[in-house]
Amino acid sequence: MGKVLIALCTIFLLAFPARGEQAVTWESLTVWNDLPPLYDPAPWPSDLSGKRVILRWNGKHNGDLLLDYLHSLLSRAFPDTEFIKAYETDPALSGVSKDLPESEATARTLLELRPDLVIAATGDCRACSAWLAIDQIQLERAGVPTLTILTQPFLKTFHNVRQNLRIGPLHCITVPHPVAIIRDEKVRAKVDEAFPAILDALRSGKRADSTKTFPAETAPPAEAEASSAAPGKQIPADLQ
Repeated sequence: MGKVLIALCTIFLLAFPARGEQAVTWESLTVWNDLPPLYDPAPWPSDLSGKRVILRWNGKHNGDLLLDYLHSLLSRAFPDTEFIKAYETDPALSGVSKDLPESEATARTLLELRPDLVIAATGDCRACSAWLAIDQIQLERAGVPTLTILTQPFLKTFHNVRQNLRIGPLHCITVPHPVAIIRDEKVRAKVDEAFPAILDALRSGKRADSTKTFPAETAPPAEAEASSAAPGKQIPADLQ
C-alpha cells in the first residue's frame, strides 16, 4: 500500500514575475505518494475540424508572444478550427493563480468559453508551473483536454503536481529555457522547433509528455533552475 505523507507549508516565492505581478504567498498542500492515478484525463478530440481551441496565457513574460506566434501557425495548419486568444478576450485570465479559489475561478471562466481544448503557456519557474498544472487539471476534471507549454527544467514540477493530484498523464510540450527575457525572434524560433511535436499531439492525441517527442527529457540544468528564483528566496523541496 502506498505511503502518504502530508505536509502543509506557507512560503514566499518570487520567480521571474509576470507583468505587474508581485511576490505571492504560496499555500501548498503537498502529498507524496506512490499510489496510482484516481482520475483519467479528459478524452482527446479525434479531429479538430469545427472545434474551438482556447489559448491561455498565464501572464509570464513573453508567453503572450509565444502564443501569438503559435496562433498564427495553428490557424494555417487547422483552417477549420477556431482559435481564441483568451488573454485578449478577457485579460483577467492572464495571471498566475495565487490560491486554489483563484485557480477554480479561472477554470470556470475558461469553461464559459465552451472550449474543446485549452493550450496554456508558460511554465518557466517552479511556482508558475505548479499553478499552471493545477489550472489545467481543473479543466481536465471538467472534461476539457489540455496541452501545456513549459520550459525544460520545470517539466518535473508539472509532473509532481499531476501525480500528487492523482490524475493520469497530461499533454505537455517543452521548449528550451528561458522564454522570458529573450528577443522576440528567439521566442519564435523556440516555437518553430517545438511545432512538429505540437502538431503531432494535436493530430494524433499522442501524449507528448510520456513519449519524449521533443525534446528528450533530461535532468534540469542547475543554472536554469537557479535563474528562476530571486536572490535570497528559498525554493521548497516539494516543488523540485
